[in-house]
Amino acid sequence: MATIVKRAIRTAAGWATMSAPEKAVYDDIYFETLTAWEATIPADLVANDEQWVAEWYNDWPTGLVDDLTFSGARITDSTRDVILSPADGEGHNGDLTGCLLDGTIIVRNGYYTIKGFRITGDAGVGVNTTTHSGSEEIIIDSLIIHDSTKIGLTHDANNVNWVVRNTLFINT
Repeated sequence: MATIVKRAIRTAAGWATMSAPEKAVYDDIYFETLTAWEATIPADLVANDEQWVAEWYNDWPTGLVDDLTFSGARITDSTRDVILSPADGEGHNGDLTGCLLDGTIIVRNGYYTIKGFRITGDAGVGVNTTTHSGSEEIIIDSLIIHDSTKIGLTHDANNVNWVVRNTLFINT
């Protein structure tokens, strides 16, 4: 079974409120942006036998502004993959509360799960196949994509297995 490597996505002020045992869950490591976290993920999760998980906290009242592009050179499989989700109690409850990303997420290739938060702005989750390897799975679970001029999930690849469930696309 793969080693799970968890990291927190928090502001410095939010991180300072956590107890030592809470920080230990993340090996005492946090990042203030999704992009900074993504840059630390190893290129080959299969060889490392690791699953990388970012647990995001709702520290940004107006949304975390970030455009995240996952690396195109990462080697993953269905059990040694990348997961981006809110920490327990930090996601939405089917309403417009909880973790909010004002930006986009681009996946270049691999196995990724993106779940449980809201995206706004020129929102979207997509696959860019410049480095497409031909066998990927992108799971979109329980997202709320809202108030956007560009709502959608896009890809320009064959052999990408999209799983979209419990996801709302709305403009209020």
